[in-house]
Amino acid sequence: MKAADRSGPDSWHTRLAHFADRHFAKLALGPILGLLTIAAVVPFAIMLVLSFTDFSFNLPGHDGGFVGFANYLRGVLQDQRFHASLWLQMIFLVCTLPLEFLFGLWIAIGLWRSGAVSKQVLPLLAIPMLLAPVTVGMIWRLLLHGDYGPIGYYVSRIPSLQIDSILGSPATAFLAVVFVDIWQWTPFFAVVLLAGLHSLPKEPFQAAMVDGASRSRVFWTLTIPLLRPAMTVALLIRLMDSFKEFDKIFVLTRGGPASATELVSVYTWIVSFEHGELSYGSAVTVLIYLMIYFASVGLFWTARRDWRS
Repeated sequence: MKAADRSGPDSWHTRLAHFADRHFAKLALGPILGLLTIAAVVPFAIMLVLSFTDFSFNLPGHDGGFVGFANYLRGVLQDQRFHASLWLQMIFLVCTLPLEFLFGLWIAIGLWRSGAVSKQVLPLLAIPMLLAPVTVGMIWRLLLHGDYGPIGYYVSRIPSLQIDSILGSPATAFLAVVFVDIWQWTPFFAVVLLAGLHSLPKEPFQAAMVDGASRSRVFWTLTIPLLRPAMTVALLIRLMDSFKEFDKIFVLTRGGPASATELVSVYTWIVSFEHGELSYGSAVTVLIYLMIYFASVGLFWTARRDWRS
């Protein structure tokens, strides 16, 4: 009788362990997928539904009636301010992404060749990208302020520049936003590419050295081709994130002066919450999402074709 009592709990625990082994993936990923569904898929579905309506907080009579693709046609064909923000977004990408990539690659190669020094330098290097974007915006707003910011104070007193305030002039405000973005996200490329460099196989490099290949030839014929997957991943992540640059730009300039730093994310916020046109803001957001999607697919398809060749 006692033996039967002992076998009961043992068999129950055994069945539970077998069930957990068989369904481990569902048990582990189920809560995460559920949370992602609630946090991402549901809001996107609501936004997609709103984009086909005329819902507005400020305009009378716009109570959410169905308007079809009217909001999308307005964004594609009529809204000049949206087109200007897209053009500015492209300029922002051209100014930031290549420089962040090149500086990050240069830093990563330097740390890779330095050996043990990278372990001490890497934590300090990663600080800018670990800071919250709002914090980065506040720090640089204080530094660039024309009256009490140290950088803004001395720059405004250079006679040849004739700048009263870095963030108060359209040209310098945009350059300041570009500089701050490069400062924050260059370490991201450095960290990702350094991890890619450490994962490269050593045998091809040893064989190239035995054959007498120069360092520059090894770099262009071995290092860069083998590093392309890491480069592609880093560029894809930053390409998507660049379209979401809102926090620090909003803190730095609020999209001004004169819409000089009004990227698509800032414009979407202005339309949705300052103008109250939530339905049109949703349509603009969907259009931006489609552009990011097709740009990412094109970049990944091109890179994948190069890997295969």
